[in-house]
Amino acid sequence: MRAIPIISSLAAFAITDGRTIRGAKRDSTERGIRGAVRRCYPIFNQFEECMTNAADDCSREREDYFSCLCQDCDLSFAETSNDASTETRAAITSSNVTSSSFGAALFAQLCDASPETNVLISPLSVYRALELVEDGATANSDNRAELDRLLGPQELREQVKAVIDSAGSGVQLNMATSVWADDLKTSYMDHLMTEHSAEAFSLPETYGPVDDWIEEKTNGKIKVLMGDDALDPLTAALLVDAVYFKGTWKYEFSPVDTTDDVFYHRDGSQTSAKYMKASRTMEAIKSTPLLGDASFVVLDYGEDAEFAALFILPGSSSKESMDDVIAGLTSHSISELVEEATEVNVNLKLPRFHLAFGPSQLKPHLMNMGMKIAFDPDVLGKFNRMSYDKGLYVDDVHHGACMEVNEEGTEAAAATVVVVNTRSRPREDRVDLTFDRPFVVVIFQRSSGIPLFMGRVEDPNFI
Repeated sequence: MRAIPIISSLAAFAITDGRTIRGAKRDSTERGIRGAVRRCYPIFNQFEECMTNAADDCSREREDYFSCLCQDCDLSFAETSNDASTETRAAITSSNVTSSSFGAALFAQLCDASPETNVLISPLSVYRALELVEDGATANSDNRAELDRLLGPQELREQVKAVIDSAGSGVQLNMATSVWADDLKTSYMDHLMTEHSAEAFSLPETYGPVDDWIEEKTNGKIKVLMGDDALDPLTAALLVDAVYFKGTWKYEFSPVDTTDDVFYHRDGSQTSAKYMKASRTMEAIKSTPLLGDASFVVLDYGEDAEFAALFILPGSSSKESMDDVIAGLTSHSISELVEEATEVNVNLKLPRFHLAFGPSQLKPHLMNMGMKIAFDPDVLGKFNRMSYDKGLYVDDVHHGACMEVNEEGTEAAAATVVVVNTRSRPREDRVDLTFDRPFVVVIFQRSSGIPLFMGRVEDPNFI
């Protein structure tokens, strides 16, 4: 079986936090050091920003950083005044996001809010959009600390950037970013265009042009996300991200083998569906306790298999079994889960389906994950890198996604729009896997474990 590296980070898409990496267990000393570094990363990041920008107002003393780093070592240093509040630093230290992936944590939030319904998101698109928000946050501020904690260290950002360059044969992956604004700082706009290849547009009167841009970048798959309503007079900027993915199976299903059968819903009702079939050696597992005894199979895209789909069948049709799967995804990285699989003979029956979710507003879910100050209109001066306007705040984060799975492969798209407002101006032997009841699907990059799309299939449109 292919060995898959695991990214360890503060709030990463794929994080292990002391679990097995390539079959070897981290020793306790290494775990302690890594844990301390992860917890104080946001503070180091603030210090780095101050040094880089030669900020005159950086009052943090060297001893304070050592105090943070060595809080597990029975060493103490004198406390000094700093910009980040005690409450925020405590939240950084005890963040519940550190033990799970950003994508899985957000996916779990949406599944909990929409029980027993279809759910589909692109963690990659949401993450990229929030990077634009983070880049505009005031250096050495509580707001920046929260965003750093949520999005993780710089190495993760580099991994996200590298995803688009890894698409090989059989995979088309397009990612695009745009910013719609009139009065943001030139330095911020230049940064977005240089670091994120963002396109810049004037702020439109309605959301129509934004939806047109999204439709173009998603190859027509996301046609309406925001609607044609007029923008709020207080809207100062729109930060937009779009992702389009099309992957051809490494081993395609034969349409001749596709047959009609039944999909069983949780309430006992049934729906007719067309099932693709394959019997061969696959990367799969019959039952794993990491996901509540669920089964799963991994299907590769393209000859180089850099991207793959993970189809997870819960242990039973009960809501509890589905909840176990979602909980397992938040507790274990995708790379860790896939490493559990072995090459076995599989009789696979997988329905053809189309899934769409959204538009959805992510504000309450992101707040639950620790992103709070960015949404607070009463906290002034938190986006000084973005604008001279001290009253900027994030009004909401809108997201929509769709996915189609058939004999040839998978086509999926997603878009995220961050609305930035202002308050100060008016503008085993053989595994039989039949996915004939609700299941979970994850499209991910093998080398990093980064999920591009995550879906819970409850009642899709069968095709």
